[in-house]
Amino acid sequence: FSLTAFAALAEVKTVNVGTEGVYSPFTFVDESGKLTGYDVELIRLVDEKLPDYEFNFVQTAWDGIFLALDAGKIDFIANNLGKNAEREEKYLFNETPYLFSYNVIVTGADNTDINTIEDFAGKRIGSGVGSNFTNILEKYTSEHGNPFEITYYDGNYALVLQDLVTGRLDATLNSPFATADIAKQLGISDRIRIAGSLGSADPIHLLFRKDGAELAAAVDGAIRELIESGELAKLSIEWFGEDYTAAPAQG
Repeated sequence: FSLTAFAALAEVKTVNVGTEGVYSPFTFVDESGKLTGYDVELIRLVDEKLPDYEFNFVQTAWDGIFLALDAGKIDFIANNLGKNAEREEKYLFNETPYLFSYNVIVTGADNTDINTIEDFAGKRIGSGVGSNFTNILEKYTSEHGNPFEITYYDGNYALVLQDLVTGRLDATLNSPFATADIAKQLGISDRIRIAGSLGSADPIHLLFRKDGAELAAAVDGAIRELIESGELAKLSIEWFGEDYTAAPAQG
C-alpha cells in the first residue's frame, strides 16, 4: 500500500445501522444465518454507492432501537419507518422515500365482522409498541372515546399473528408485505384475512439523529441514484413482486 492508499482507508467512516432482524420481509435472518430483507439489501446497495462510508448492521430490538440511536450506539435506523409528528420533531428523516407502504386490517380467516377501523369497537387489537400502526390506533382511540383495547407487543409481528389465529386478538393493523411474508413462514396464510386497507400509501424513510444531516444527505443521494438507475425498482420487484418505490397515483 502507498501512503495515499493508507490515508484513503483511514478516511472511511464506519456507520452503524440499527435494524430489528425479526420483521420479514424488511429485516430478518434467513435460514443460513444471514441478515437480509428489503431494507437490509437497500443499505448494501447504498454502501456500494458511498466508498467514503462502511455500513455495519447492528441488530437491535424494536423496543430499544430509538434509545440506541439516542445513545449513539447506532447512527441511523433502517426498519420500514414511516413519518409521524413525534418522530419528525426529535429526529431527521432522509428526504427521498425508498418504498411506499400502506396499512391493512388483518383478522382471523373466519372473522367477517371486522372490515373497517370502526368495527374495532369492543375488540382486542394487537400492535407493536411505538410503531406507526400503533400511533394510528392510539390517535383513533383518543379521538373516539377509547372504543377498543390495544394489546402491546415488543415488535415481533409473528407473535401478533399467532395470537390472532388462536383468538387472543381480534385484529391488527400492519403492512401487507410483512403480513403476507410472516404468515407464509408461520404456515398460517389460510388462517388470516386481509379485511381492508386504511388511509393512503405511506412513504418509508431512514431515520437519523438531528446531528446526522451530512450522513443523511449522502445516503439520500445514493438512494436517488438507485432510483434513477432502476436498481431500487428491481429490488422492490425482487422482494414484493411489484415496484412499490414510486408514489402511487391519486384517484
